[in-house]
Amino acid sequence: MNAEEWIRAKVSRAFRASVDAGIGRWPSEGDEADPEWGQVLYKYADRRMSLALFEAGCERLGGDRSERLAYAEIQDVVPLLLTELVRVRDLDAIVGIGVRLRTRTAVIDVPLRVYSTLCPTLKHIADDFSLRAR
Repeated sequence: MNAEEWIRAKVSRAFRASVDAGIGRWPSEGDEADPEWGQVLYKYADRRMSLALFEAGCERLGGDRSERLAYAEIQDVVPLLLTELVRVRDLDAIVGIGVRLRTRTAVIDVPLRVYSTLCPTLKHIADDFSLRAR
C-alpha cells in the first residue's frame, strides 16, 4: 500500500465517527483537488476557521493564523498536556496542536471536537512517514 492509499484509509477510519456525528464532512463533487496535495479527504468548517485534509497535507484557514502542512515535512506532533486538556470544558473551544516540521514549528488551532480526532491522526501519519523514510 503506498502512502496516499494508507492516508486515505487512515483518515476514513479516524473521521468516520466524527462525520456520522455531524462534525465535518467527506468531500463532495464541488471540492477541487489541490494540484500539490491531491484529493480532499475530509473537511471541517465553522464561523471561525476551516480545515481540509488532503492526500499529502492539511490546510487550516481562518482567524489570525493559517497553516499549510505537508505530511512528509512533519517530524513530530505534540498534543496538549492532559492537565491543559482537562481544563477545556467547551467542545467549541479552540485548542492548539503543536507540529514540529523539518524547518520550523507550527500550531494548528482547531475546536476541541476536531482536536480529539485530528491530533492522533496527524501523529500516526507523521510516525508512518518517519518509518517509511528509514
